[in-house]
Amino acid sequence: LGPRPSFSAARTLYGDDPRWRALERQERDEAWDEVEEELAARGKALLKQREASFRELLAGLGLAGDEAWSDVRSREGVLADPRCKALAEPERRAAFAAFAAARALEAAEVAASRARHGFEQHLSSLQKRGLLRRACRWREAPDEVKEDERYRQLKERCRELAEAKQSKLSEEPHHPGAVFDGFVAKLRQAYPAHLARASELAGRCSTLCAADSLPDFVAKLAAWEEAEERRDGAGEEGGGGNGNGEKTSDAHADAAPPPPRAAELLHEAVAAAHELTVARLGGGEGAGGGGGGEADADAAGDDGAADGAADEEEARGKKKRRKKHRKRDHKEDDAKADEPSRSRSRS
Repeated sequence: LGPRPSFSAARTLYGDDPRWRALERQERDEAWDEVEEELAARGKALLKQREASFRELLAGLGLAGDEAWSDVRSREGVLADPRCKALAEPERRAAFAAFAAARALEAAEVAASRARHGFEQHLSSLQKRGLLRRACRWREAPDEVKEDERYRQLKERCRELAEAKQSKLSEEPHHPGAVFDGFVAKLRQAYPAHLARASELAGRCSTLCAADSLPDFVAKLAAWEEAEERRDGAGEEGGGGNGNGEKTSDAHADAAPPPPRAAELLHEAVAAAHELTVARLGGGEGAGGGGGGEADADAAGDDGAADGAADEEEARGKKKRRKKHRKRDHKEDDAKADEPSRSRSRS
């Protein structure tokens, strides 16, 4: 009966069959009603199978994106192929239209994804230059965002994709505004860890001083980080430890992702750490308060001196605060001692 069974087709095929003639008209109608849904389901499954085979035929022809069915069917051997002959001409046209639409959508998706990647690289470069911050919104985006060709490319590819999907441009996830908001959301999520990492490195780096510019600050953090890694690597090769005489385990090393590299830290986070460090160092001392200077990179792993200097600086601060409190207490005591004298004088 084929993929679209009908009562008339069944009568044409089986009208002379004794089993068909054995039933009265009403009985035949009732029997057909009972099997019609099952036959229709079988017919749909058969049609899908034939359409899938036809799409395999089309995929193997190496078609150009703008070829019409009239051009394809005129190719040698296409109409003679069993996968094509299994479908009627209207079914072939419909299957080819669906195939072409799916290919156009796939091409639009690929083009939009490439344009999105380029636009994200553009946003990343703006972030590294300090022009894009984690609190920025699309409607407040700096002019540099839309002045780049990669923004215009994504906008055009997104429009083409929305047309291929027959969807609204504003609802497309590849829309520049949606990509921008997603990128900034990642900045907000990463900022605390990047600030903590920058502050952690700055707290250990003994080559920093209050006069360092932001580029100098970043360069010194990166150099210090590399020196620490060389020291830790040498310690592990010598004794299987972590550079401090302690053993490390693979399970512990895999427990958390590695911290971000100094050279890859968010500009906004590094700038905040730089500002805090400059305020802390104040008078131009070394990061640990001990004036480390430009230490040799291979010897820069000695954290004990910097930590000891920091402890001394904290102790001096506590001493100053205690001295200030004592002066205040002495003034209060002197005032209480003078109170009886003032009372007698008034009397």
